Amino acid sequence: MEILELTDKPDIKRNVRLRKRFIYFRRLLNEVKKKNIPEDISARINERIEEINLFAGSNKELQRIVNKSLYFIVKLLERKLKIVPRSFYRTRWLIMGMILIGIPLGAIIGYVMGKMVYLGLGIPSGLIIGLFIGNQLDKKALEENRQLDIDVEF
Repeated sequence: MEILELTDKPDIKRNVRLRKRFIYFRRLLNEVKKKNIPEDISARINERIEEINLFAGSNKELQRIVNKSLYFIVKLLERKLKIVPRSFYRTRWLIMGMILIGIPLGAIIGYVMGKMVYLGLGIPSGLIIGLFIGNQLDKKALEENRQLDIDVEF
């Protein structure tokens, strides 16, 4: 199934943020078209595109729908096909490294040293570990041709 095109809205030229989101959305759709996407996933993407194309409300509401649709499409591709934008895993693991690795590591160091002031040492350590893990996963996705040639922007 062919992925639909996003139609221009007359008011987006005046709204810089909305225009940037539309440009990003089109770039994402062009990258998705280059991949071999199953029909059921193409149909779900087309539903979101039709919703945007038929929308007749305010620019603020349109921007909210475009952002939700972008997030939905990226999550759908990641969950179902393991196809991700560039730096997707790096961004995700940067945060997870700080939260899941850094804070517990800092708490352990603080407990062992007897001063919880060392809690702050764990967060940068978790950040570095998270960046390393994320970069490795991004590299693996690129090698397996599961990466879109577009940066993640949410």
